[in-house]
Amino acid sequence: MNIKEYVKRYFYLIAGLFILSLGVALSTRARLGASPISYVPYVLSLGFPLTMGTITIIMHTIFIALQVIILRRDFNPVQLLQLIATFIFGVFTDLSLFIVSGINIENIATRWILCIISCMVVVFGVNMEVKADVLMLPGEGLILAISKKQRRNSENAKQALTVLLCVSERFFHCSFSGNLTV
Repeated sequence: MNIKEYVKRYFYLIAGLFILSLGVALSTRARLGASPISYVPYVLSLGFPLTMGTITIIMHTIFIALQVIILRRDFNPVQLLQLIATFIFGVFTDLSLFIVSGINIENIATRWILCIISCMVVVFGVNMEVKADVLMLPGEGLILAISKKQRRNSENAKQALTVLLCVSERFFHCSFSGNLTV
């Protein structure tokens, strides 16, 4: 690839990250749940004096560190560029939350419509990220690292990470609310 193609692809990636963050922000405003990888930072931001974007950066940085630990010598140093994508995505998450902060819907039917719209926005953002074909966010990178090391299908690793994130979210949600029935 030439430099012009790289610039185009990274621009596409950055645009995709912004659209993805907007979808995440919309899903939080719908208050009907979100993807496990986004909901853990959301719940933690309710219990700690950090923004959702900051917690996203911290969590994704941990995912990169886990990739290095799992892959060791097989870790490609170019994947450290995930740190830049992580930082951009975290900043975009906070910006998107600010942009949609005025949305406060109480009607359940309208919240469902917003949730469906947020899903479509997330899909569009992920599609742009994948089409850019230069980097992935650390959650996917961690899944690929686990599946590469275990020499298994990445779906098993994805399901395991999803379960871990769901359990973590429930734990933190219950811890912050003081109510185990939440």
